[in-house]
Amino acid sequence: MFRGSIKASKLNQLTRFNALFTKIRHYSILTSQAHSQSISEPNDYGDGDGQYANFSWDNLGFNFIPTDYMYMMKCSKGENFSQGNLHRCGNIELSPASGILNNGQGLFEGLKAYRTDDGCLLLFRPEQNALRMKIGAERMCMPAPSVEQFVDAVKQTVIANKRWVPPPGKGSLYVRPLLMGTGPSLGAAPASEYTFLIYASPVGSYYKEGMKPTHLVVEDKLHRAFPAGTGAVKSITNYSPVFKAQNQAKTKGFSDILFLDAVNGKYIEEVSSCNIFIVKENVISTPETHGTILNGVTRRSIIDIARSFGYQVEERVIPVEDLLEADEVFCTGTAVVVNPVGSITYKGKRVEYKTGAEATSQKLYKTLTGIQTGVIEDKMGWVQPAYCWRQIHGENDWKGMLGPMDPLLRLELIRYGEMAKACYDAFKSSRFCKNNGSCKLTTSDFFESLKMGNPGYEVKSYLFATSKMSWWGKILSTKAKWIGYVAVSNDETSKRLGRRDIAIAWRGTETLFEWIADFKYSLEPISADQDPTIKVESGFLHLYTGKDESCDDSKYSAREQILTGVKKLIQMYPNEELSISITGHSLGSTLAILSAHDIVERGLNVTDNSRTVPVCVFSFSGPRVGNVRFKKKLEGLGVKVLRIVNAKDIVPNLPRIICNEKLPKLLMSWSYSHVGVKLILGHEIKCYNPICAHNLENLLCLLKNDNMHQHHSFSNLFKLEHKQQELDDQESCTSES
Repeated sequence: MFRGSIKASKLNQLTRFNALFTKIRHYSILTSQAHSQSISEPNDYGDGDGQYANFSWDNLGFNFIPTDYMYMMKCSKGENFSQGNLHRCGNIELSPASGILNNGQGLFEGLKAYRTDDGCLLLFRPEQNALRMKIGAERMCMPAPSVEQFVDAVKQTVIANKRWVPPPGKGSLYVRPLLMGTGPSLGAAPASEYTFLIYASPVGSYYKEGMKPTHLVVEDKLHRAFPAGTGAVKSITNYSPVFKAQNQAKTKGFSDILFLDAVNGKYIEEVSSCNIFIVKENVISTPETHGTILNGVTRRSIIDIARSFGYQVEERVIPVEDLLEADEVFCTGTAVVVNPVGSITYKGKRVEYKTGAEATSQKLYKTLTGIQTGVIEDKMGWVQPAYCWRQIHGENDWKGMLGPMDPLLRLELIRYGEMAKACYDAFKSSRFCKNNGSCKLTTSDFFESLKMGNPGYEVKSYLFATSKMSWWGKILSTKAKWIGYVAVSNDETSKRLGRRDIAIAWRGTETLFEWIADFKYSLEPISADQDPTIKVESGFLHLYTGKDESCDDSKYSAREQILTGVKKLIQMYPNEELSISITGHSLGSTLAILSAHDIVERGLNVTDNSRTVPVCVFSFSGPRVGNVRFKKKLEGLGVKVLRIVNAKDIVPNLPRIICNEKLPKLLMSWSYSHVGVKLILGHEIKCYNPICAHNLENLLCLLKNDNMHQHHSFSNLFKLEHKQQELDDQESCTSES
């Protein structure tokens, strides 16, 4: 297709384009701030370095810090929750007669997301919070989201607010799911409508002392919960009753209060918002949950960890006297995690407890947080990834990452786009240049010579292609041309990415026989040993499979070069986490898709120890490649494809602008079909030159400059849309050629 790098004659045009874009961008930001909105825009903290919000992470406390997005889902009384959506984080509308305001009909949960050293975001046992909410909802006569809905909503919220997850060791993102009656209910009756809402905030330590020992006082006059009440569920009505006793304790210098049972007043139950444990020699005891005590997720996790360490753990009724005779005391909860208690005061008597590095609480704390943050292997199966490189690689088809554009995905798209652009920059295209059609750089200094800085990859081999359209060989030279490279991430970058990445980059159209290949629109079977109804564009296929044994560079086809190179690299790193990322622009994107198909179809992405290496294609401005059968075959193989296109580019509509997947089912037997997920980048600046719209460098310019849709609303100057190819009836044809 069209040339990817900018010619000298186009440079001034692009400069003027960018200058005009910058001026209008600044104007749009100013004018957008004049418009009122029903839901507030995200906070004023900028993107920072793209991975983190521009925020000081060193002094996080446990206070609400507004983030970017919240999740909302509604349903009526007697119905089930269905589809929810992300909204800008801000205030919500409530009827003054709502069930939550008038009758306290509401529940909440609390869980955390942690960032690992390799960039993954982890959630700790979110399904347990979902199950607990269902139990509480039944007690409070409310419908509840399913476990799957709950966990999916939490993950969407975390991913949307990913830049607010603190760096490793600096804190966590506290996630607060709320279930509340939002419909009017003037009398004592359940509400008519319910809202499931999730917001998030970065947090540090719960207590102002941080992880230092806290000091508690036993409250023997006021009570938190009563038998057969709501103490065992996370009702919002459980927490404000503790404020009076808590405030009185804090004015006397205590950190928090410990409540006794409401019937006898002599058995310990809970601290104001966390469970309590006592340690005596090798026995750890915690109050049994009999209806007035919340069965905390952290509480159950600590019980399991302690038992795995060989401790005897008892869930029993604990008299105050046992508390006063204990060796150690500690609290557990999502907010406090595991917090040692330095002293407890009961009726004026102060008892101090063992704390410090050798305390049982410290051992349990390090193990639990090690599992939560991915430092310690999770043998319990408690941790779920909310976000990691596999999401970037399309594991979930980029769900929730395209609108708004995920900041880390943006950086990765720019990186792979630059890799594709390097193919143009390194290509000798002048007819009068010696070794025309070759690469002007060596593999050892490829990226450095292009002044790309240190992308963290090493080029391992070059790729060459020729055409097997024999009758054209008499008219023009089909000598093999350099068309791409295979690279692998170095040790430092692999650690940052969380895996060893094998990257393959393909160049777009440059030579005459490549132009001929672009416009050979007939469909051919992709391989003689596969289903003959699986077809691709013949020109692309000829270029991909063509070879000339009289030429050293084309003794093997591009297909054979790729398969050999990938197989060698997979075997080179047998015990490492691997990924295969393939990128290309225009014609290069078609070769990327064809090579991804071959790698997986031939099982080269399966290691000797039977691990499957995910394969992903980042296609820039690519045309259609094959028919619907090819599309379905690629999906069945698990190849993920993200197609990034300019809204004004005509090339992605080729081949067959009319005869494509949009045709009625009966007319699709000779049509093409796109594959994968489509990300459309658009702008309102008129560009009459189709080369400008197709240009890779312009596409990268859009990616690099488009961050306003995350922070400002403006008049369609620069818009980002995302569309996923639908598996509708038109694309389920069974009679394709």
